[in-house]
Amino acid sequence: SGNPGFGLYAAETGGGLLLGAVGTAGLWYGLAAAWSKPGDDIEHQLMAQVFGGIVSVVLVYPLGCAAGTSIVGQLTEQDGSFGIAYLCALAGLPVGYGIAAGGQAIPVDSDVLKGAFVVAGCLAPPVGATVGYNLKRSPDASYGLLDRRLVPPSIGVKSWSDPEGNTVATTDFRLLTVRF
Repeated sequence: SGNPGFGLYAAETGGGLLLGAVGTAGLWYGLAAAWSKPGDDIEHQLMAQVFGGIVSVVLVYPLGCAAGTSIVGQLTEQDGSFGIAYLCALAGLPVGYGIAAGGQAIPVDSDVLKGAFVVAGCLAPPVGATVGYNLKRSPDASYGLLDRRLVPPSIGVKSWSDPEGNTVATTDFRLLTVRF
């Protein structure tokens, strides 16, 4: 229990990213080698690599992200849920794809900017795993269980007068608030 802070969240995300990437690369290499043989034409080798990559990313990346996050969490004596971490990492796949594809659709001629969106898209599953792993934890006695940590949507309006006598109003709309 207790609030782990940014450092621990970063370590859990890094562990998820590392184990997810290593597991994905290992399975991709193994599948590509198993499905293509020396002497195959270039199309067959390319299809083996593409299919191996897709299978690896969909099956192993979220699993590796959840496992890496859970391992770091357990090594630092945090309690969390591997199952929820896996589900959130799995949900991070389409989110990450949307981020990466959205970055490619930007009408700019900057490979650096487009590459940054791809990197951000790759971070969605490990970040999802970290959030999911820590949803179960009870960091502060005042927050308690998950149903007390989820704050319902709210709309707030605040108005005041500026020094010139004008009335200024702001609106605050909070759709989802989760306390960690």
